[in-house]
Amino acid sequence: MSVEWKDRLNIRIPIQISDRYDIIKILSSSSNKKVVLVKDKTTLMSAIIKIIKKDRLQNKELYILNKISEFKGIMAPVDSFDLYNMEILIFPYYEKGDLFDSSLRNMSEDYLRIITKQIIDILEHLKYKHIIHLDIKPDNILLGNDEKIVLIDFDL
Repeated sequence: MSVEWKDRLNIRIPIQISDRYDIIKILSSSSNKKVVLVKDKTTLMSAIIKIIKKDRLQNKELYILNKISEFKGIMAPVDSFDLYNMEILIFPYYEKGDLFDSSLRNMSEDYLRIITKQIIDILEHLKYKHIIHLDIKPDNILLGNDEKIVLIDFDL
C-alpha cells in the first residue's frame, strides 16, 4: 500500500491523517516518532496523534496499552491503525496538560495527596500486569478535568 504525504508545519503527514485532522502544532518529533496536536475536522475535538515507524524494534507501546488500558489511570488510544510502515495512535487531548506544566506549588496539600494516591494505584496495577514504566516523570502524568490523572508514554 502506498502512502501519499502532505507537508504541514514542516512535518510530513500521511494524507489519510491530514484529510481527517487539522494539524495544530508539533509536540515532539524524532526520526522514529512524531507527536502532533490535531483537531478533528468533523467533531472539532482536539486529539493527540502519535506516528511511530514500525521498523523501530523497541516500540511495544500498542501491545502494552492493549494489555493495561482497561485501568482508568492509563491513557489508552481512542483509535489506532497501521499505515504502510507506520503505526498511528490517536489519543484524547487533556487541556489541563501535565504535572510539569501545572503549578504544583499552587496545588493544595489535599489535592497533592489525591494525585499521589492515584500514582500509587497506577503503579500497583502495572506491577500486577508485570509492566514497568521506564519514564515516570511529571511530563508523563496528565491532569484530567475530574481531578483524575493519567499516565502516558509507555514507549520503551
